[in-house]
Amino acid sequence: MLRCMRLPGRATTPALSTLYTRLQGDFDGPIGEVLEVEDRFISCALGEAPQTNEVGRSASIAAALMVARKEFGLPFELLEIGASCGLNLNLGRYAFELGDTLAGMTDSSVHIAPRWRGPTVPWAAIDVVAARGTDINPLRVDDETSRERLLSYVWADQPQRARRLEKALAMAQSFQPRVDRHAALKWLPEQLKVSE
Repeated sequence: MLRCMRLPGRATTPALSTLYTRLQGDFDGPIGEVLEVEDRFISCALGEAPQTNEVGRSASIAAALMVARKEFGLPFELLEIGASCGLNLNLGRYAFELGDTLAGMTDSSVHIAPRWRGPTVPWAAIDVVAARGTDINPLRVDDETSRERLLSYVWADQPQRARRLEKALAMAQSFQPRVDRHAALKWLPEQLKVSE
């Protein structure tokens, strides 16, 4: 649960919003204004562990799943440790452009196209039959403060990444990932049904 909450009715900073939109102009003024107005909130937030949920990371997992699918011909169950908001658990709903290979749900609103080096990945279906994660402090996709927190970790000069994250968050509100609140040491053996 996030402990840093903004006060109701807080003032917005239009100049900072404009700066993020245009990525040019007076940087010092709007940033200084926010640091002054939101000092207590920022100080509190900096005392908490960072929370990110970069869906771009799922590209390498998708490539590995396609290789494994070609090799073994089986669908997959995803288990993620440190899942945060669980956005990567929805990777079966994303579109991937992995070099010359288009994969996943190619009409998805979440399109992931990393710079690809090396051999082309052979196409195979990304068939995820179940997905579940764990985090000691999971963020809730249906909570506006959690969504803002995730977006706050995207640099202002990465607008495409921010838009992709917004789309992944919107998708996750319709297809909510299952993220448990547990430490991995206890959770993972239970998921793998490993006896002690």
